[in-house]
Amino acid sequence: MNNETILDAIGMIDDDAIYDAKAWQSESEQEKSGRWIDRKFGVLMLAAVLMLALGTIVYAIATNAFQSFFEQKGSLTPEQVQYLEEKTVGIGQSVTVNDYTVTMEAALCDDWDLYLKVRVVAPEGVTLDFPNEEDGWCFFESESYHSSAVDPSDVCYGMRGGGWRPLEDGDDKENTATIVFCEQTVGGDHPFTDGEVWNVTLRNLMISRQDPEKAKYIYDDLLQAEGEWHFAFPLTPMNDTAELIKEPVAFSAKKGALNGPVEYMDIVITSFELRPFGITCEYRSESVANGAADHFDVTVMMKDGNEIQAQADMGGIGQGSMGAQGYMNYNFNAPLLLDDVAYVILQNGRDEFRLSCLSEYSPTEPGTGEEAVAP
Repeated sequence: MNNETILDAIGMIDDDAIYDAKAWQSESEQEKSGRWIDRKFGVLMLAAVLMLALGTIVYAIATNAFQSFFEQKGSLTPEQVQYLEEKTVGIGQSVTVNDYTVTMEAALCDDWDLYLKVRVVAPEGVTLDFPNEEDGWCFFESESYHSSAVDPSDVCYGMRGGGWRPLEDGDDKENTATIVFCEQTVGGDHPFTDGEVWNVTLRNLMISRQDPEKAKYIYDDLLQAEGEWHFAFPLTPMNDTAELIKEPVAFSAKKGALNGPVEYMDIVITSFELRPFGITCEYRSESVANGAADHFDVTVMMKDGNEIQAQADMGGIGQGSMGAQGYMNYNFNAPLLLDDVAYVILQNGRDEFRLSCLSEYSPTEPGTGEEAVAP
């Protein structure tokens, strides 16, 4: 067919046929466009459903992040589980350094107690998850943290040392591990609950393993991965601290009971802070030379008649502006609901003292609690 034939053929096409063809094409395109909109809408709806489901899963993981950790020490009441769900902050930040991925999954705190849930993923072939804690566990050699509300040079460092606890993650993978950092500071001017963003740095992943040639429970700490993992996240703003000392209280405490005969020393209790996850008792004594007082036995009496024993933690003494100043820290095996506390009993082996709580608990500033009274 030559050009003239083609032109003759074009000239024979009916104008109405051309119009009908355009109309048909337009209708076809509209139909296809409608199908595309329907498909796009369906895809968007599916994505929204998946994101909602994923968000629900992440929320469930975050709110229940610490339940299994505290249940290792005993069962929790529904109220305690609810408290953990309300106060836990889901984070989900991951940082990879030298092929080791560390995820800050969640955080939980009161004014001076901090819990961090961390997941570590190592390269294939590396063992981080051991069958039993006695076989070994992983932890970070050091950690530092500070609030964005303070000067970065004013950095707090982990004070417990070895404050990492392994937690079963249930994935049956040897190259992954979930660990919980438990920190209790001595106190200070800036609580964890300030509502600001906290900057946390974890340094050098370590493995602690028992040497079969050494005595039982003697472990060697080995460097597994060198590096720093940096995170930044907000903590829950709240004020869940009850100060039970209104005026200084004279009492006595044991000293040196672990190393020799029991002796008693006179002290003056200046502060007794009761928190959901711990206690800090501050006191004065005559001289640093007397040494630090041994921890009291502390029993928290609940309104329903149950008794909760506080677990002794760190303690120490130093020279302050008002003489020798010491402290005793305690923690709890489960969150303490301050609304349900009736009073606290201190026992030193020969004497007993009762610290009354407010009849209806409300968060207070230090120094406004009821005066301590003898039982």
